[in-house]
Amino acid sequence: MNFTSDVPVRVVDLERPPERRWDDVIAQDLDVTRRLLKSGWDDALDEAQRQTGKPRWLLDAAAWLARGPFHAAYRASRGRYLDEIYAWADALGTSRAHVVMMQCMYELSHLDPVKPRAAIGCSASARFVEDLGMIHTRTLDWSFDTIGPATRIFEFRRGARKHYSVGMPGLVGALSGMVPGGFSVTINWAPPASLPFFYLGPLVELRDVFETCDTYAQAVARLRDTRLATSVFFTVCGVHRGEACVIEHVKTRLLGGNEVRVREISGDVIAQSNHYQHPDFARFNPSFERSKSMLIRTSPERAANLAASLQNAPASQRLEDFENCLCDSPVENEETRQKMIFCPARGDLRVWREKI
Repeated sequence: MNFTSDVPVRVVDLERPPERRWDDVIAQDLDVTRRLLKSGWDDALDEAQRQTGKPRWLLDAAAWLARGPFHAAYRASRGRYLDEIYAWADALGTSRAHVVMMQCMYELSHLDPVKPRAAIGCSASARFVEDLGMIHTRTLDWSFDTIGPATRIFEFRRGARKHYSVGMPGLVGALSGMVPGGFSVTINWAPPASLPFFYLGPLVELRDVFETCDTYAQAVARLRDTRLATSVFFTVCGVHRGEACVIEHVKTRLLGGNEVRVREISGDVIAQSNHYQHPDFARFNPSFERSKSMLIRTSPERAANLAASLQNAPASQRLEDFENCLCDSPVENEETRQKMIFCPARGDLRVWREKI
């Protein structure tokens, strides 16, 4: 695959009113966002057709009918960042309900806990390096290929404080990011154990963690103790040796039933892909051999390969020298759209996006 490190940086000023925060990004990336939104919607319908065997027109109609009640439920549950979402919808000239629903793509990917497919696959790892502190590597795997060209580094500012998020315009939540001098976090898709709820999705919770937490310990406590809408993995990386863990959330019932385990780093490296690794949660893993999802079938291999690659990589003071750890199959695969490395101690990051 062809990747480039030429990733645009966009500034989001959090001191602006919520409905104006994304104005500069909208002015620069509106057409890109339109293509991304259409691609994401088409991809979701294609996947629903594969899962259910229903005609695409029927699924399209059902989704459009559902978006109104979905929007009402999101508002009634005090869903976050509504003013920002509405600003995007108004700029795009599309339904606010439609854009709200698209913000919840992660939760929607958990609508079939019986035959799950990893719609948003990822491989993440962390390692201590002398004179750098902890480094955090990650690939983002997603089926629609407009993500690569749409990838942006967002620099969120509130006065002198800043944090970074690697994402796409139009997505107000966070999939990956870093607070310089504090910590980095990435989300990995987790197999569902029940239907999702739509109150507090992992992406909006992570965005708020970046805005309000300053240290590794604060971030771990928030991500560990918050009841979330559905199952998810958070890989959290701090500054000092030993500050790395994976927080495994599993939602076992629609209302309640949330269970959490924290896997602390053991030795120098920890890695996570798209299956439960804590022994208490192994029963929630789908069959790797029988799964139709490439990202589920390869999940154990991806985690093991990435851990070994990062463990064996020569120590370096250049973050880009660790990119090779993210290039071997199946860590890099046909659905890989982003690769990134964070160094929270230095407040430094490197990002590569698929070039098509």
